[in-house]
Amino acid sequence: MYLRSLRISSNSEILRDIRFAPGMNLIVDETPSDVSSESGNNVGKTTVLRLVNYCFGADGKKIYSDPEFADKQDPAVRPFLEDNNVIIEIRIAKDLHLDEESDIVIERNFLKRGSKAGAKIQRLNGTDYSDSEFARALKEALFNSSVSKPTVKQIVAKNIREGSIRTENALRVLDPYTKPVEYEALFLFLLGIPVEGMPEKQQLEDQARIETTLIRRLNKDASESEIDQALLVIERRINDLEQQRNSLNVNPEYQKDLAALDSARRRIVQLSTQLGAMELRQQLLTDSINEIGKEHSDVSAEVVEQLYREANTLIPGLQRTFAETLAFHNRMIAERVAFLRRELPDLVAAITQMQTALGHEKSEESRLASRVAISDSYDMIEKISGSLFEAYRQKGQYEESRKIRHHAQTALDKVNSELRLINDGIDANKKLVEQRIAEFNEIFARLSFGVYGESFILSSNWTKGTLNLGISSVGDNPGTGKKLGQIAIFDLSYIIFADSQEIPCFHFVMQDRMENVHGNQLRTLGEIIKESNCQYIVTILRDKLPTQVLADSTVILTLSQHEKLFKLM
Repeated sequence: MYLRSLRISSNSEILRDIRFAPGMNLIVDETPSDVSSESGNNVGKTTVLRLVNYCFGADGKKIYSDPEFADKQDPAVRPFLEDNNVIIEIRIAKDLHLDEESDIVIERNFLKRGSKAGAKIQRLNGTDYSDSEFARALKEALFNSSVSKPTVKQIVAKNIREGSIRTENALRVLDPYTKPVEYEALFLFLLGIPVEGMPEKQQLEDQARIETTLIRRLNKDASESEIDQALLVIERRINDLEQQRNSLNVNPEYQKDLAALDSARRRIVQLSTQLGAMELRQQLLTDSINEIGKEHSDVSAEVVEQLYREANTLIPGLQRTFAETLAFHNRMIAERVAFLRRELPDLVAAITQMQTALGHEKSEESRLASRVAISDSYDMIEKISGSLFEAYRQKGQYEESRKIRHHAQTALDKVNSELRLINDGIDANKKLVEQRIAEFNEIFARLSFGVYGESFILSSNWTKGTLNLGISSVGDNPGTGKKLGQIAIFDLSYIIFADSQEIPCFHFVMQDRMENVHGNQLRTLGEIIKESNCQYIVTILRDKLPTQVLADSTVILTLSQHEKLFKLM
């Protein structure tokens, strides 16, 4: 799949129509680096990458927000995008030589649903989709797959390298809080190894954590052995008390009232026990929500910005999007809290219903107790009955605790069983994983040696049964420029590898900050790109561009302080 074009339209008027070509594509910033009064930071060259990423489902805030401080927005760009109904369209071609009619067309604007400014557009091949449907429709259109994980947004993260995370890491290109199981799904996909059940693995692991926490909380109150032994003692006491009461000589009518009173009290015990179990679960959920809520960070953006300014004086060139990371972390906390809160409304309603039923039973018990109290035998019977009531109450609590524990353990065993099946499927493919890695390294090591005179290699690491991939060098640790070169070689090697294995993949790479790569390596990369079946789209300053690279490339866009991407001054 190739990137044919990026079109930006404003109020139905085409603002930019950028056409991509095979081979090296350049987005050139004409701003002179020796003119201190001018800067290329805001001309829009990186925004081109973000717009393409936005069409694959990324957050639109990155288009108009400072990359380091998410709450610091460009005062002109956001109103321009929303007030002028700016629409971004990209065309994905299976082959650049085919007619455009066969392209996959993705369109998005920046309006929210119900906006007074107009309709929200989130369109694929002319069909509008909701947020929940869009990711699924993209996966089916681009990869002919209905499997939810990895998402297209996760897959393309490796191909659109902008921002500190993606330009500093060849493999760890997702949000900082991405779980290992999500990376595992992505890595297996990239290696072309389908494993049944991978999308459900993360959900199962989350459920396993919930059930394990519940069992741990119950064990703090009493162990399973303590419950069993306590129930044996209580059962013996109940038998003794019932024998004592049965030995009393009472008339049949009194016996009938007494039986009704016992029945009412047993119902009270049963309802009280069930109510206690519900209130326990409510308390566990509330405690979990409160504990998770404590993880929410309210660090002010001003404090974050000040920290970054101070850090930059100590570590020049520091590029970490802490504010964005913080916002993502807080969103994840909110999602976890929302998940736990889903159960609370039904649980609260059930508790209220149970409390009402319990009130009715207590009223009936009080009525029957008044009738029984008329008898001369009442004092002795009431004393025994009171002890029986307490014994049944204790029995009910222990039995309910054991029931909850058994239910949680059964659910945990079922989840672990399903996880074992998934992990067994992954384990069965370990040999294939290593084989694919070896085949990839034939390309990766050869290309990296040609560029840097040393070989980079990909390797696997199975931590707690979960696949992780890493890259190492058969030499010294790469610096900033070499790191970017290493990433470029990795991306190019992957396209060649995927084609050799007939793995569907994107045949374009968009790379920011390439002016940090030495000119010699840029020229060598240019030679590799010419021989590869791909598009390599880079942003670069004009005065950092080697003449030979310029001659062998296609300049698809030229920007400057006087000719910005959105043509805003």
